[in-house]
Amino acid sequence: MFCWGDNPTGDYVVLSENLPSEDDLAKGNFNPGVRFYFRYDDIIRHPKHVFDGYHAVKVKDGILLSDYLHSCIVPEQFKIKNILPELVSKVYFLSKSGLGCLSGIKSL
Repeated sequence: MFCWGDNPTGDYVVLSENLPSEDDLAKGNFNPGVRFYFRYDDIIRHPKHVFDGYHAVKVKDGILLSDYLHSCIVPEQFKIKNILPELVSKVYFLSKSGLGCLSGIKSL
C-alpha cells in the first residue's frame, strides 16, 4: 500500500501498540521511521498496480526499489553504512527534528 508523503499512516501502523502521548510529541520524543518516497506517475505504470478505492495505489506481489524508489529518508539514529550501490544516491540521513509529521498533531 502507498500513501501520500504528508500522511502519517505509516507511523500510525508502526506505533499502533505504543502511540506517543501529546506530551511526548510536544517534547520531541517522537522517533520517525524510515520513509520511502516514490513518484505516483511511476507507481501507476507498474504492471501489477491496482486501485482499491481506498488507498492511493497498491502494487501486488512486490516492487523493485532500484527501479521505482525516488528517495529514502532515514533518521540519523538509524544510519547504516551498507546500502546497495544502486540505491546509495537516493538515501538521505537527516536529524529527527522536523521529520515526524506527527509533531504538531494536537490529539491522537
